[in-house]
Amino acid sequence: MSAEQLNFLKTYIYPLVVGGIGGGVAVWFTQFLKDKSVNKEREREADKKLFAEFLKDFSSDLRVMYFFASYNFSTELSAVSYDEFDSAIDRWKKPLKKFHDKNIEKQKTKFMCLCDRFIEFIESDPNFFNQGIRGYLMVPKKYREDEFLPWPKELWKKKEKVTDDVKKLVACHQKFLSTGKSKLRI
Repeated sequence: MSAEQLNFLKTYIYPLVVGGIGGGVAVWFTQFLKDKSVNKEREREADKKLFAEFLKDFSSDLRVMYFFASYNFSTELSAVSYDEFDSAIDRWKKPLKKFHDKNIEKQKTKFMCLCDRFIEFIESDPNFFNQGIRGYLMVPKKYREDEFLPWPKELWKKKEKVTDDVKKLVACHQKFLSTGKSKLRI
């Protein structure tokens, strides 16, 4: 190759080739960032819809969450409230109810774990007496009817444990709502 041909390549051809490759990379990278941004927006929209569904099942205004926030476990646990709560938990355990945002999903998972623990406690603890339609009672009838009859220590401990667990559940619920609203900009 002559010096003249080499000079022509250096001056005109190499810049076109390098520029073409560099330009192609730049175009590809720009498209990649655009696609990633579009995917993030789609995920955010999907999470917003899922969050709205969650609010239908576990809103603070709902009877179930209000019940837990105010209940002291020495009276009857409504069967309707309990059944609503139990079926809502079952719905939210499904893989389709998973958030794309990792922080929101982490908070939801914590909340679901506390809900599961509460359900397991009620269903396995002999101190909860299933009253059918009327609901569940933690305190045996003889202690509810005779206000002067002292409760056994075990019953007090159970009541305190359930009350503490429910306080944690309600606090976790509020944290989840707060995280979801701030992350999804609702």
